[in-house]
Amino acid sequence: MSLVTKFKITAKKSKKPVAHNVKAAGNTKYMADGKIKLRPIKNIKDIKYLGQEPTWDDQDSLTATELNSRIARAFNWYNYACDGKDSRKFFEDWCAINKGYEEYPKKFSLLPDWQLGQTLGYKCRMFMVGLKVKDVKSDFAFINKRIAELEVILAKQAPAKSVPTATEAKKDTIQDRLHVKFNEVVGEIEGAVDDYFNDKKDFDTYKFLQTSELSAQFALKIPEIYQCQVAELDEYLEGKCPQLLEGYKHLGKRGAKDAIKFYQSIIDGANAYKAAKIATRAKPRRKPVPPERLVRKLKYLREFVELKLNSIDPRDIIGCTELWVYNTKTRKLGRFHANMHGDTIINTLTVKGRAIVGFSESLSVCKKLRKPQEVLDKFRIAGKPQLRKFLDPIRSVETRLKARISPETILLRAIK
Repeated sequence: MSLVTKFKITAKKSKKPVAHNVKAAGNTKYMADGKIKLRPIKNIKDIKYLGQEPTWDDQDSLTATELNSRIARAFNWYNYACDGKDSRKFFEDWCAINKGYEEYPKKFSLLPDWQLGQTLGYKCRMFMVGLKVKDVKSDFAFINKRIAELEVILAKQAPAKSVPTATEAKKDTIQDRLHVKFNEVVGEIEGAVDDYFNDKKDFDTYKFLQTSELSAQFALKIPEIYQCQVAELDEYLEGKCPQLLEGYKHLGKRGAKDAIKFYQSIIDGANAYKAAKIATRAKPRRKPVPPERLVRKLKYLREFVELKLNSIDPRDIIGCTELWVYNTKTRKLGRFHANMHGDTIINTLTVKGRAIVGFSESLSVCKKLRKPQEVLDKFRIAGKPQLRKFLDPIRSVETRLKARISPETILLRAIK
């Protein structure tokens, strides 16, 4: 008996019946009548209180104000019931049924979910569920604008490397591991953003990044992500973009301003971490430069007879946290303050050429004196606690100090 007749080969029966009224096109399925087969939204939390997915059967009976309010409530529903993965699927389905958009799902597959954004997908889902398109140019304006922004982000990224053959063993490089670490950190920050919008929980980005030990190179990319969010909320507060007015209406102006402050705290924390990381980075051991050599090019005024002022030794500037100066030409009293994050000093002041370096641009300010003699007499006897708020009672416009020291400047006092 041959092997063919000995063993009877039978086809494996499918356990699940095939739906004959559904056809597939890529990842998107269509019904027999040509309508898209919508993906079901699973695991909806609190369905009893949240309700089913918003529908648009009565759209024609709604006024413009009522329709905008309905759209805003729909955004709230999707924000609560869905996540970034759902939003991406909604966007892919919408692109599949709209001519001219078919290429974008594959094109943006390299971007992570958080970078694609959720508002884009939720807007696409509304159109697929039944939200009518009255004016393609205006209704698709937000989608087209977001796609243009994503193309810019995609263009900035490094081109993908060629796929290794089967004989080549792919090895993770240091950059690959750093990218994985960066995505994990951004994912944690995104979780903190969700906690803020759900429960108003505070988040200290600087402390979190210290525990994560992210490299300074990748910490620099975090502000770029959230500056886009700040710019979008600023545009919403201007009230000129109808799509943003719909998307952020649930926040209100006060909520939007608070959200901007939260995003700005993330940006500031990342910048402070980057500065601290660079400052504490292991440097090659070099012979320390003598203070005399550091300050040799510094041009300043040694004595001002009119107000009986004398400059301190410029070598005292090296390693101090505050430097008080007085410009005899402009009559401005100023204070250079070292870089800080909260109560932590990131680095102290020093001199490079003719300029002061290592100071905080936001904390280093100056004010013009109307009565220099009277104010400077009080300054001479003021202690450290009084100097912390010495400039506050002076009634004049506060301006930021420039790093360069002019030949008309008296170096009044350096505080360690």
